[in-house]
Amino acid sequence: MTPPLIPATLQRMKSLKICLSVSFLLFAQAAMADTTQLPGGIGAVIFKYISADVPDSFGKSGDSKDFSIKETLGASIIKGISSDVSAVYDQLHALAPAIANNINLGYVDLEPKIHVTANVYGLAFGISDRVMLAVGAPVMHGEIHVNGGYVNSGSIGAAAQQLKKVTDPNSKDLAFAMGQALEQLPTIRGEYLQNVIVNTYHYKPIGDWSATGIGDMQSYLQIKLYDGEDYRQSLKVGADIPTGKPSDPDNLVDIPFGQGYFDSYLESLHDFSLLGDNDLVMSLVGRYQYSFATTQTFRLSPSTSFPLTDQEEAIHYKPGNAWSTGIGLSTKFFKNFTAGISYLYKSKASDSIRGNRSSYDYSILEDATNSNASTVGAEIYFNTIQLFKKKIFPIPLRVGVEANRVVAGLNTQQVNQISLNVQTYF
Repeated sequence: MTPPLIPATLQRMKSLKICLSVSFLLFAQAAMADTTQLPGGIGAVIFKYISADVPDSFGKSGDSKDFSIKETLGASIIKGISSDVSAVYDQLHALAPAIANNINLGYVDLEPKIHVTANVYGLAFGISDRVMLAVGAPVMHGEIHVNGGYVNSGSIGAAAQQLKKVTDPNSKDLAFAMGQALEQLPTIRGEYLQNVIVNTYHYKPIGDWSATGIGDMQSYLQIKLYDGEDYRQSLKVGADIPTGKPSDPDNLVDIPFGQGYFDSYLESLHDFSLLGDNDLVMSLVGRYQYSFATTQTFRLSPSTSFPLTDQEEAIHYKPGNAWSTGIGLSTKFFKNFTAGISYLYKSKASDSIRGNRSSYDYSILEDATNSNASTVGAEIYFNTIQLFKKKIFPIPLRVGVEANRVVAGLNTQQVNQISLNVQTYF
């Protein structure tokens, strides 16, 4: 049996290639742009626990679709086995269309469940009252559980028995012969898909996957440009350092822990006090990110619709630059509590990919590498600094819970994320 037996199923395998779009890094951008920074000589230890699920993805047109693969290996698959089989099927359809329409080689039912957690550690220090330096990195754990597999429906054997029982003298002999022909069709086994993936295309076996490792490190310098009573402005100059595991080109079921390339960014933060002594604050944020070119290994997909291939090459890769903007509102209540909501929009340009094979169209690899995402968030946190100053609370810290959800986008994943954030000062 040749690989083209189940081309549609293999085409869907690309949906198992998870390229997680959410940033699990300590200083991931938020629309609630807090211009507050540490005074000179004061430091902070920062910890985040992040938990995220990835139930769906957004395609080229913004449509939402889960990662499941549910496909019946029906008439088109059967006819694709060979020209002889196709001719027999056409004869069967002419003789007994009801039987022909119900024939299949079984079905594939795969449903991946994707979950990622991260313990994120960071340090920040006030170089002066207007300049703060921060650095951090996550330790990540990712899991993909692939439920289901191939199910043999038994419809071939049932159809063969039905044909052998035909008693009409005008079609009895032909029906019996076709029943015998159906019984000669190859039997699909659950291992067949795995064999094609591993032995034909040389990918790692598809199944449950888990890994733990460090993610990309981040650092930034935050500079306070203006500090008034009703308006404050800061500028961040930051960089992401590729210390995390990038996407594995040989694994169809994989969560990358890092980008695999350096990037730098400028981020402008603005806080407007709308009520009282910062009792209601509106925040605006804008960022431009430049990604540096690198060399990465890619599988040379034969087309945009069929990504599987055993051909790979280490090629020049320039990730698309990105920009984002957001707005947030936060309010104080009970003096030491603050709550807020936010919206962030991020857009990324297409990647530029160049290789050395004159016979290959590298634009195939650039397809659908542009993306955008709309994220909504909510946060509540408790600050003990004033209580510490009054010697009511033993340590100065800030504890908060934050939830974010990607609600729309193009060529990106839907991510539901919740985090526990703790900062203590020294």
